[in-house]
Amino acid sequence: MAQRLGRFAPLILACVCLAGCWSMLPDGFLPDYARDTMVGMSLSDEEAEALEERLEHDPHDLSARAQLLSYYEHAQWRDDANVRRYGWHVVWLAHNDPRHTLLAFGQASIDPSRNPSAYARVKAIWLQHLSEAPRDTGLLAAAAASFERGPDIDLALALLERAQEIDPGNSLWPSRLGSLRWRIAQEDRERPDPALAAAALSDFERADELNRHGLGSMHLNSAMEAAFAAGQFEKARTGAAEGLAGGGMPFSLEPKYRANLMLGRIALAEDDPAAAADYLVAAGRVAAWPSLLPLLVWQPDMQLAEELLEQGEPQVVLEYLKLCALHWEGDQLREWADEIRAGGIPDLGQQYVPF
Repeated sequence: MAQRLGRFAPLILACVCLAGCWSMLPDGFLPDYARDTMVGMSLSDEEAEALEERLEHDPHDLSARAQLLSYYEHAQWRDDANVRRYGWHVVWLAHNDPRHTLLAFGQASIDPSRNPSAYARVKAIWLQHLSEAPRDTGLLAAAAASFERGPDIDLALALLERAQEIDPGNSLWPSRLGSLRWRIAQEDRERPDPALAAAALSDFERADELNRHGLGSMHLNSAMEAAFAAGQFEKARTGAAEGLAGGGMPFSLEPKYRANLMLGRIALAEDDPAAAADYLVAAGRVAAWPSLLPLLVWQPDMQLAEELLEQGEPQVVLEYLKLCALHWEGDQLREWADEIRAGGIPDLGQQYVPF
């Protein structure tokens, strides 16, 4: 396994080491919840049990509980016992400290398909809180985050819209509404829903107007893609230009990578496959360039490559895959390339698996 990790191994080791070092940073360097989350990611099973014993003596030890939430969020995929423990801690936090930052940003939410009973309990808790304080934006933010994945996604939208009505000058609400609407626009569809994409774009534009720092990298990319899906190519082109100019995440080449791909998709939609091919190769060259934050932060995007392959452009797609292989190691890129050389059309839309 270690040999197959290739260039991933040093970065993964660095991430593990960093997670273990957060506890040694000076007080005030990070918010408490961020420190606790990072420490929780590196807990051993024995350390987690010791924290559980701490909570038996002091149930309101929020640092211990936040660390355990982070630990169980990852450990719950190992067995059902950890699923139940994670759900129990989320329910406790929602009941006793509903404005906790972990809840407000969706870092402590229950998957209803894995733990339906805990999800039902936490839903009842949120509805009770909101019946007592229907205009509390802190509660609205946390409750919406709990409902964003699952059967109550419409309720999440309604809660965020209510928060926006109460606090219209806060960019948080249109930012979260845009992200949620854009995700809904893409779910279970071969192509995003244009009307939902346009609504998401409108939210992102409002967030951009309200935030003096503009949209962050993730939202900038989502706004660009939503504009394209809505058929608003000029706005998508403007977003791509901002990405090429260095907008978004510092030290990362991802904005430039995605901007080139977007310009290629626009060119293809405007019947210019030659320009689309040039942009695809340009994106590959960006991906192949060293970056301070290269791996595990962003995945390779194969949408434009797939569209060009369907139009009979295998050679440019092979060149793109070759360039991508300089950034992302693994068998999947090689298997796709082998299938293309054999005259096939692989499913490039599937999730990329690095190992």
